[in-house]
Amino acid sequence: MNCGVLAIIMHQFPYNSQWIRICGTILFLVDFVFFIVFAIIMLLRLAMFRKQAMREISSNPEELAFLANMPISWLTLTALVSLIVSTSSSWGGHWATIVAYVMWWFGAAWTIVTVWTVFIILARSHNLDPSSLTTPLLIPAVAIATVASEGALISSYSHAISARLAVPMIIVSFMCVGFGVFLAIMIYTLFLHRLLTSGFPAPAKLYSLAVLVSFCGACERRLD
Repeated sequence: MNCGVLAIIMHQFPYNSQWIRICGTILFLVDFVFFIVFAIIMLLRLAMFRKQAMREISSNPEELAFLANMPISWLTLTALVSLIVSTSSSWGGHWATIVAYVMWWFGAAWTIVTVWTVFIILARSHNLDPSSLTTPLLIPAVAIATVASEGALISSYSHAISARLAVPMIIVSFMCVGFGVFLAIMIYTLFLHRLLTSGFPAPAKLYSLAVLVSFCGACERRLD
């Protein structure tokens, strides 16, 4: 996922050059390979240890929230297909725009289903103690914001994308901005309450405070 974000930054870097674009393409390929590898590992875990895996995921709020990382990674690859394959490669073109467009709609549906599933399971299981609330629970809001930001990239920079394709994507992206913002506000409120009543997380989890800036960074991407 982070390789994909770096690839997007390199491709959109205002002071661009050929070697920066080459590095961005390499990171895109690395991100694609990592996504395939970890998706296979996840599927093998669910296939070989289905009951144990489902029990561990549903009983661990952090692991449950991390399920939103998969659609985030998918959407990052979707944006790179639009930015690199459709516009910058010699063998790309409008067909890659259509592929990215279909991938984005699939990723949007995947993200929304995942987010609702995560919070429904959390609400039904009643296993979330406010004193143990950690920042990974903000990841579902980041996933919703990613739907909006990648929709903006695809609708703005894809090769020969038509208004007929772009307008529905822009409308849904703006809706996801609102959904993500209000979801993040609620989670921020809960986490602030946790900080004021229970202090900082354990030293081993202090690094997770960096997640607090992820949603803000995602929302700063411009919707054109």
